[in-house]
Amino acid sequence: MRILVGISNGLLKNGKYIPSGFMEQFITELSKVGNDVLVYVPNRFQSVMFCGNNPMIENIDISQLESDIRNFNPELIITFNNTIYNNIVNITDCPIVVWGADSEYFWNSKDIIKSNLDRYYFFCFSHQEMKPRQKYFGIPDNRIFLIKPATNIKNIKMDKDKNISFIGSFFQTSAKFQDFIEKWRSNPDLLKLINNFRTYFVNKNNVLDGVQNQDLIKDFQSIPETEYSIFFSQEKRTLILSALTDMGLHIWGNWDWQNIRSFLPSLYACVHPETATSVAENEWVYNKSKICININHDQSVNGMNFRICDVLASSGALISSFSPFVREQFSGLDIPMFNDQYEARDICKKYLDDEHLRQDFVEKSNDIINNGWRWEHRFKDMSDILNLDVSNKKTCKIKRLFCSKKPGEIVYLEPKTKDL
Repeated sequence: MRILVGISNGLLKNGKYIPSGFMEQFITELSKVGNDVLVYVPNRFQSVMFCGNNPMIENIDISQLESDIRNFNPELIITFNNTIYNNIVNITDCPIVVWGADSEYFWNSKDIIKSNLDRYYFFCFSHQEMKPRQKYFGIPDNRIFLIKPATNIKNIKMDKDKNISFIGSFFQTSAKFQDFIEKWRSNPDLLKLINNFRTYFVNKNNVLDGVQNQDLIKDFQSIPETEYSIFFSQEKRTLILSALTDMGLHIWGNWDWQNIRSFLPSLYACVHPETATSVAENEWVYNKSKICININHDQSVNGMNFRICDVLASSGALISSFSPFVREQFSGLDIPMFNDQYEARDICKKYLDDEHLRQDFVEKSNDIINNGWRWEHRFKDMSDILNLDVSNKKTCKIKRLFCSKKPGEIVYLEPKTKDL
């Protein structure tokens, strides 16, 4: 089968945008079971990857791009967050799947989806995502489905020279919320509002409960609710990791981690200068670590980080921030979860001090992944939903659209066949 995959956002490495670990797995595993895969890396073509309308970089040769897609003649298109060339709906006639890597607020060209709803299927990582998405787009029940994550990470026996590892980005905090804090700092109602946020993403409680100052309320209500998830995600991440710096912590992440070096030098000292973005690099980190810690972004508390399955498939023990969804999905596995930095520290100490306990948990984790969280399980789910065979037992090459642009020069495409 010929499948065009549009990833949501590429990662810049050695001067080239590449798929993230989860996307790399998905593309590679599709190819391994016999599919020809054409990959659209949006950063090579577009100037905006989130919350936009897929605007193309100036001087992109659109006719060449369309020619490459037509020549490939996809039988199925799978795009994450609808981050893909807008005219794809007009130059192809196959089913289009939009798989939500983030909440629909971050998706692109939502009006095109609404106007061509009969062309689309929708995959969601959790049940909690389905109802809001159906309401927003008007999606009928027979077009939206739960497709859980999967992994191809393996348990590889290695010397474990890292007590605790963390792979993740340094998040940016909402600029509007920062301005709001600056205006109202030290006000008792502000502190009350902030305290209400501690359980908002789990319980959806009223964050203005008990707040009396009407001017403060008015200022707060001017901030879009879609920005709530970037109020405290980085603060939570920083506090938790800061409590682990003396326990053998190792961090791999993006360039923005350098923002902490002036006020949290002990935490910055744990950040590796190199990144861990590929599947092989992630697999190496997890299998070299006794504990692999997961700290959810606030918007993901009722969903599942892609890394959950990867860690559970490795020889590292997963310790995660609290998520009712993850707890539900892995009900047969007592995943150690924490609500704050104090609990995180206590749990890490417990598992570092008891190697038998750690290894027993890893063994149970591996069994659960192998019995239901491998890509072969997901491809069967997709085939049943779409009535298409995406799991042929024949290996083929992955094709990728390449585009490079230097300032002042015309962008050109290099449609080559390459392995990831």
